[in-house]
Amino acid sequence: MAVEWWTVVSGLVVGAALVLAVWWRRYSTRFARQGVPYVPPLPLVGNMLDVVLARRSMHDVIIELYNKFEPHAYGGGYSFAVSMVMIRDPEIIRAVTVKDFDHFTDHADFINSEKVNPIQQRMLIILKEQLLYYGEESPDTFEQQQKSTRHAYRLADIPEQETELFPDFMLSMYLMPATIIEAVASRNASNILDQKPRKEWHDVRTTLSPAFTSMKMKNMFVLMTEIGQQMVDYLWKETAVYKASSSKDDVLTVETKDFFTRITNDVIATSAFGVKVDSLSDPENLFYCMGRELTNIRVTAAIGYMLFPSLMVLLGIPFVSTKAIEYFKSVVWETIETREKQGIVRPDMLHLLMQARRGELAADEGEKDGAAGHKARRLTDEDVAAQAMIFFFAGFDTVSTVLTFCSYLLAAHEDVQQRLQREVDELMQKSGGQPSYEQVMGCQYLDMVLSETLRMYPPLSALDRQCVRPYRLPATETCPGIDLRPGDVIWLPIRAIHFDPKYYTEPERFDPERFSPENKHLIKPFTYCPFGSGPLHWPEVRDDGDEGAVGVLPLPLQFPVGLQDAGAPRDQT
Repeated sequence: MAVEWWTVVSGLVVGAALVLAVWWRRYSTRFARQGVPYVPPLPLVGNMLDVVLARRSMHDVIIELYNKFEPHAYGGGYSFAVSMVMIRDPEIIRAVTVKDFDHFTDHADFINSEKVNPIQQRMLIILKEQLLYYGEESPDTFEQQQKSTRHAYRLADIPEQETELFPDFMLSMYLMPATIIEAVASRNASNILDQKPRKEWHDVRTTLSPAFTSMKMKNMFVLMTEIGQQMVDYLWKETAVYKASSSKDDVLTVETKDFFTRITNDVIATSAFGVKVDSLSDPENLFYCMGRELTNIRVTAAIGYMLFPSLMVLLGIPFVSTKAIEYFKSVVWETIETREKQGIVRPDMLHLLMQARRGELAADEGEKDGAAGHKARRLTDEDVAAQAMIFFFAGFDTVSTVLTFCSYLLAAHEDVQQRLQREVDELMQKSGGQPSYEQVMGCQYLDMVLSETLRMYPPLSALDRQCVRPYRLPATETCPGIDLRPGDVIWLPIRAIHFDPKYYTEPERFDPERFSPENKHLIKPFTYCPFGSGPLHWPEVRDDGDEGAVGVLPLPLQFPVGLQDAGAPRDQT
């Protein structure tokens, strides 16, 4: 009997090994079979081994992949267990982000469970344009799928969607809820997923668009300038203390990343949550600590959700801190309750979200976009809390990192710093020390400096899009064309394009003149997009720009920056 059981177990192990071997061969040669240039992957980590071992940053790895695909318009790569197509050609980027946007309305399924946290799943960056599902009939060919996208199966986490599903499906069972596995295995998912596509992302985006008009940002400008003045007051106080206690040169040393992170935290607190904090004078305040915890995503959790999302959910390992989410949810709900009871109106983002919650948020006259004609949906309490928290993910580390690099570049290029200081001096003289929103936004050289900083240090290494309808990337001189199916992921290597000598002469050189009125029209379209392009670009981009201007503006005026021996700040991973 023992021998028989051993034989059965051995047979199962051998069978599983054969299935894995067949799957791996098909998965790792997907692009080779289609004649598309690619970089061969390693098991589990794909092309990201150096990132896992912390030998290089994600920025460097993506730039290396980009350069390996020269001179091709696109190429195949592997981000851990997900195969993706990296697009290098600006015209194809235009097509997938603007012209054919309806085929790429979603971001990649990074957090693959609506049960992880209801607030987390209501964030705009996670909402989907439409569900992908498998209908009653099974389309056998790519051409049939093109005729009816209703029959696209929802296997977004499977690295490769072939017509012959078996090898991929066997290995990817751990990625999917058991009910979906059972339905797809039986080729009859209509009883589970036969429903009309939901357009949650589009509906929420349409509702929130009026909140990001120039007039709304102008109304919040006074809140941001208060934080800027708070920063200046702190630096004057610290400088006075330093002078009194030190006989050294008249130089105050600060750790810029921490410094700007605290300023950004305070701007987000006042403009998005309606909370006034001073994280420079009170470094351990609860709001700041919870913000750090919310945005401090552990590397192990990130990799775990990339490789085994359903297993991570099953084990109860959250992607972001549940404690922090609950804290900010309570802050939002308590603030809303207080304002409604006492009739408080404050010109911040929470007020705009409350208006959207009541169905009262409307675009300013003359600033309506193409979505203005659509009926906006009312936000729920969970929607309001989720969108307020987006400002942490979109701004907490993003803005502070940009300001850190901007300060470094100004310190390393004194001629640029001096010219910017002259512009700010003139602005302060004209405004009597109280510049308006329009005056700050009209600072031409400040805009040039920030734009060049974002070219050299964009917030993200690459942007992703997920295919939701069958699509064919065009053939080029070196690429034969490739069919993308629902669930396939494309990457837009933003920083690599920003450093391509074809588009920017001497890309390693800091040169704000690239964005001067005389030169910026020479920049090829879709080769500069630090915040993305098309309808899926970050809606908070204007607010991020305001935060950057308010944070940088006072520094060259009263506190010229210089370099310490430590040198340049490290690139983010």
